[in-house]
Amino acid sequence: MDDDVEQEQTQSPMWEKKPIVARATVTRSGGTRRGGNLQRVIPAKDIWARLVRQALCVAAVVLGPGLSTAQDVRPADLSAMSAQACALGGCEVRPGDEVWAINCRGINVIAPEVTLAGLRYERYLPGQGWVPWHAADFLRPPAGMPSVFFVVGNYYTHQETVETGWFAYHRLVESCAGGRPVRFVMWSWPSDPIPGRRLRDAKIKLGRIDPTSYHLAALADALPPTGPISMCGSSFGVGIVLGAAQLVSAGRLGCYELSPRSGAQHCLRLVLLGAAVDDDVFLPGQKYDAVLPSADRVLLMVNPGDRALKRYHKLFGRHSGAEALGSVGPAGGASLPGAGKLGLVPSGRYLGHQHGMMAHWRSAPIVARMRPYLLGGSGRPTSILNRDFDKSDHGGFAD
Repeated sequence: MDDDVEQEQTQSPMWEKKPIVARATVTRSGGTRRGGNLQRVIPAKDIWARLVRQALCVAAVVLGPGLSTAQDVRPADLSAMSAQACALGGCEVRPGDEVWAINCRGINVIAPEVTLAGLRYERYLPGQGWVPWHAADFLRPPAGMPSVFFVVGNYYTHQETVETGWFAYHRLVESCAGGRPVRFVMWSWPSDPIPGRRLRDAKIKLGRIDPTSYHLAALADALPPTGPISMCGSSFGVGIVLGAAQLVSAGRLGCYELSPRSGAQHCLRLVLLGAAVDDDVFLPGQKYDAVLPSADRVLLMVNPGDRALKRYHKLFGRHSGAEALGSVGPAGGASLPGAGKLGLVPSGRYLGHQHGMMAHWRSAPIVARMRPYLLGGSGRPTSILNRDFDKSDHGGFAD
């Protein structure tokens, strides 16, 4: 709304379409000040348009999800939901599994050794709760055990990250009582709410994605390649996951670098939910161009009806034209290098207009699609070669 001109409304009924006169004086710098003789007539329809836009902005802040994903379910509700999800509930751990919480808040370095030492490691032990642990112990996983990194989106505190992680872990293993043991790692990054407008909050968090990707990549790259590494990211967490995969695969992401790895390479499997990154990031020469060729498999949920991703372009300017990967799918389609490793799932039929981590993990069909990617298994992803993407269909694809 234009605040450069102070309006002095005449006392006329609001339903009368009379022009509203504003008195202002143009200053030398091009601004205005009140009290001059210059008059500017502002049509009433423009005033009403501005009021409507302001009301919509207020409604978006109060009701809309924006790119804030922790508001769909609060931590107080998660324990009950987790108990309903499977036989495991609360903070129970399946026999043979390991559950970790790793916090990267407060780390401002770009040296792998310092990063590994600065991370805060906690492991959940039945009967003892969360126990501080050492990096050396985390970096010695049991041979062959897959490590699953769970990366939330924006607007999560550390406690909310852990609570949401418990729910996701229980959903992941609910039908695998006697299955392969897994290390489930809740990755906590500085996504806590910042007071003020949510758009400003989202822009600040956008600048934290690459540093957090580096911290996650430094940790993942330090693990021995004896077991697969799976990463599940949601919203801004997708950028963290893809950035970490780019660094582990190519050794470089912008100004961040990792030393080339000698010997066996990691087996990377990625699951991308509500991806709040540009749709062209997999094209040659773009930010994450090494991810698809080097990954074992990648699963992407696409939902054109996601109401938060419809506002993704506002992060870069109202008329930027940017489109989110999780809303329109990948630019380049079947011509992308490594396209055969990319599986697309039309998630709109399960999610509607919802956005965020919890919306995906509450959906049994979506969890069933994610499980082979995160826990491992035979079979290859459905290629996009035979998919006809339809942006007008909230289901995502024309079957």
